[in-house]
Amino acid sequence: MRFRVIRPAPLEFLVVGGFVSAVLSCVAAALAFSDIPDRVVTVAIVVGVYAARGRSLVSASATAAIAWMFLTGFLVNDAGTLTFSPADMVRLGILLATGLLGGAVGLGGAVGMVQSLRRITESPGCPAPRRPVTATWPSRPARSEARRMSGVCRGPGPI
Repeated sequence: MRFRVIRPAPLEFLVVGGFVSAVLSCVAAALAFSDIPDRVVTVAIVVGVYAARGRSLVSASATAAIAWMFLTGFLVNDAGTLTFSPADMVRLGILLATGLLGGAVGLGGAVGMVQSLRRITESPGCPAPRRPVTATWPSRPARSEARRMSGVCRGPGPI
């Protein structure tokens, strides 16, 4: 069975898509609900789903911030003004939390985030671990081979 590695879209496309989804979620919430908590829940769900689909914590944060601006400016305050009251900060926290949680789920949860961080921090000078082709019982790899398999690399680090 072969697994495909699905890479996220470039960040530029994800941020633009987040902007569009934030605007559309605010339009849908304004048309469907008149109560502010219902509107917040609707926008938060859209932000979380978009972040999970985008698989990028940066775009998830940007989408949550954009959605908060539209939510505060047009759905809470009808005049299109941003306010920074404690209730507005709570709504910002809710949107950021759902965005980051959705992004983490999209990355595969904690395991996926650790794997992506591991890929980022790996040294390009480290050779891939090699396994012995033939082995007899009990086999013991050479010292340099054991070092490569244990993950200790003495190659050049990132520049």
